[in-house]
Amino acid sequence: GNPTGVTVTEGLDEASAHFAALEAAGISIDDVTDELLAQGVAAFSTSFDKLMTTIAEKKAALTTA
Repeated sequence: GNPTGVTVTEGLDEASAHFAALEAAGISIDDVTDELLAQGVAAFSTSFDKLMTTIAEKKAALTTA
């Protein structure tokens, strides 16, 4: 596509209004993002632990064979 200039600052007023509306409705974006972060870290940790267990099992199977 064709470059249209700096677009990262477009829509800031609208975004601020959306965040204000969420806060007014009792939805804290900080609480939401904190919860998403915690869930993401927990999911990664679980997957990583399973991966490490699988690797250890395969290593043990290969070294005893």
